[in-house]
Amino acid sequence: FALKDSALWDEFANKMNEQVILLNRYLGPLYIVYAIVVALCVAIGVTGIVPQFQLLVIPAVIVSVGGHAVIVDKNKRHDVEIAKLIESYQNRFVDHGIQMEYVTKWTHFCKPR
Repeated sequence: FALKDSALWDEFANKMNEQVILLNRYLGPLYIVYAIVVALCVAIGVTGIVPQFQLLVIPAVIVSVGGHAVIVDKNKRHDVEIAKLIESYQNRFVDHGIQMEYVTKWTHFCKPR
């Protein structure tokens, strides 16, 4: 496409980037914490310190599922902000012959929208 107003595109891209970088922001650290908890559970189980070490996996699952639920909830909020941003620029882009639509696939826990 040929956007005649590059300042408009730069402005939009900068504002969009502010929102997009927030999506899945804490997913990496969550996986690290989960891996550490699982590794500790396995280490405790192998050493025999806690006879029923399988029970220690429960906190790991709670951390993982709970943390993921929090991230999904935050992503929903960012999706709303991204949709509002696109809506606010819609008329300005139509003047250049550009129609924008925001489509997201993964905003609910364990299922697409």
